[in-house]
Formats: sequence, structure tokens, C-alpha cells
Amino acid sequence: MNKVIIYTNKLGFVPKNLQEVVVFAEQNKRFRIAEVGLNAHLQDVKVGDNIITNKGGNLYVLKTFDKSVNELTGADREYVDNLVRNYNLEKSNITSVAHRIKFETWCKEARPLLATENKSNTKSMKNSFKNFGERIKALFYPEKVDDVRIAMDGNICVETAEGYVAIDNNFQLISYPCEAVIDLPAYTVAKPFEQIKEGDVIL
Repeated sequence: MNKVIIYTNKLGFVPKNLQEVVVFAEQNKRFRIAEVGLNAHLQDVKVGDNIITNKGGNLYVLKTFDKSVNELTGADREYVDNLVRNYNLEKSNITSVAHRIKFETWCKEARPLLATENKSNTKSMKNSFKNFGERIKALFYPEKVDDVRIAMDGNICVETAEGYVAIDNNFQLISYPCEAVIDLPAYTVAKPFEQIKEGDVIL
């Protein structure tokens, strides 16, 4: 797996946020680039992570690429070239890693943001389960229908803008006035086409 990181080091202070790290790197023109794809500890490293080396060095990751340096193109290549021209970007090797501190662990300002994102994701999952439950209910639970009536001659009618309409034995539409129909407790339930049988009413 190819992985390239842009980082800075030797801050001389404990940063409160990533912006302080970026300002330091720009003011001191201290940007480094390293290929870390072969290091198992760094294959999933992310922007903002703090890498501690075996020698006690503190490296703060500013950008990552899931490709090798030679594979960089377009905006990625322009970003690197700009660092070379204006900030003395140097190539380096990270040979030893003691451990990695994730961005959200060392940066206090990142924690409320992550907490908000987690809360939002949890709410989204709950809504998804709720919507799924409602869809299942709509498929398998009968729902009451309010616009169905039964005529005095036994035909089942549905309400329209012009009264109640049914289909007679000759498959002809026939209408009834309100006075000629009575309430019929009716419910609908979803059913696969192949399960429809004689006597079912399709609305």
C-alpha cells in the first residue's frame, strides 16, 4: 500500500490545535515529506495525528496521500510543488515509530466536533431504523381506509369527487349517492401479486 504524508516537527511547544501547527510550519518553513506505506503503524495515519518516534521526536501530520510521490498528479502535485518552491519542502524517512496519538486525542478543539458528528450519526441511524420500521409496518400491518363504503345492493364503493363508484357484475362503473351507501370497516395490506386470489379487493 502506498502512503505519503506531509508533516512538520520540532515545534518546541505543545499546540492547542492544528492551526497552530500549520502556522509554525509556514513561519519556519519546516515541511517534510515521507513515504510511509511500508510502515504498519502509519498505513491508516490521518491529518492531525501526532507521530512519536523511538527517539522522542514529535511529528504532526498536515496532509496525506494514498499514493506514492511519483503518482501525485493535478492538484496534489501542485500542492507539493508549492511547498518545494515556497517552504523548502524536504524529503525524509521515518524509520521508527513508538506510537501514534490520534488528532482527536491531543486536540481539545477536535473533541466537541467529533462528539457532534457522533451524535449526528447516532441520530441518523435511529431515524434510519425508524423509517425502516415504518416501511415494514406499511407492508405487513393492515391500515384503515376511510373512503370505502358498501352500497345497498352489496357492491363495494370508493369515494370520488362525484360520489361513490363501484364496478358491477358486468364490469361497468356504477355510481351511488351518499344516501345509498353505508360505512364499511375496510383495511388495506400489501400483498405480492402472486398471492392475490379471488375475492380480494384491489384499490
